[in-house]
Amino acid sequence: MFITSELRNKLNSLTKYPKIPTYHQRDSKGLLVDGALNVEYRSTDRVHITEKFDGENTRITLLPTGEYMIGSREEWLTISGDRLYNEKDGLVDAVRPYADSVPQVPLFTSTTVITTFYVEVYGHRATNAWKNYGDGSVPGVRLFDVAQVPIDMLFDMEIEEIAAWRENADHDGIWASTPDLYQIANLCGFTAATVLDSVMAADLPKDIDGMRDFLYQWPLTTGAISGTPGRSEGIVINDFWRKNLAKVKFKDYDKVWNARAEENRLAEKASRQAAFAAGRRGE
Repeated sequence: MFITSELRNKLNSLTKYPKIPTYHQRDSKGLLVDGALNVEYRSTDRVHITEKFDGENTRITLLPTGEYMIGSREEWLTISGDRLYNEKDGLVDAVRPYADSVPQVPLFTSTTVITTFYVEVYGHRATNAWKNYGDGSVPGVRLFDVAQVPIDMLFDMEIEEIAAWRENADHDGIWASTPDLYQIANLCGFTAATVLDSVMAADLPKDIDGMRDFLYQWPLTTGAISGTPGRSEGIVINDFWRKNLAKVKFKDYDKVWNARAEENRLAEKASRQAAFAAGRRGE
């Protein structure tokens, strides 16, 4: 299939995975703000807690012709049939076996929609946290989302409109629900991101200390490829239709914890110095 440069760029924008907001908002220094949330869930909703794997966001996009394209989050790396392809971090080699099989699943053979499978490729030496998952010799691949968008969007919208839609629109019916995601994973031979728990949204902590304690229920990864499991990157909180997602990372909450500890240390030091000075003055 011949794809013009314009369509290729539109398709790249259309299928790029939207940024997941942090659960808590950040201040000007990049620290999380207590009680200020980026995502509000309905208190009566049940939300799912999945592990966030520390790897590289990778996508497999099915074209209406039955061909596929593989990309990182930012760029395309290959199209099916290519022998010369972008070898960035070994992503193509890691996901090509899945890409070769999904076009054969009747559920995803459509001339009206574009289906994209979003996976995290982790535990290989091109990623910073590979030691948490094994010896780095073999990457892990976890499916974490599936989206289907009308192909007409490629022709009816300009690339700027597509980008705005991707990041800001209410994507009703675009994403697979959480139960469907795991059925799709089984059908297509993927391993899905690990579901750690399911809780009522009303029970989610609103304060930083509470969320840090909540997060530390799962300190180790469930996705170790070999050896002893290392530290998890964190969790993702998502509702049934996977429209409202928020990420919770250990490093963000530990950063606040450490900053507070340092503030307390400095305050105690200043208090001791003031007491010493007062003593010398005979106060």
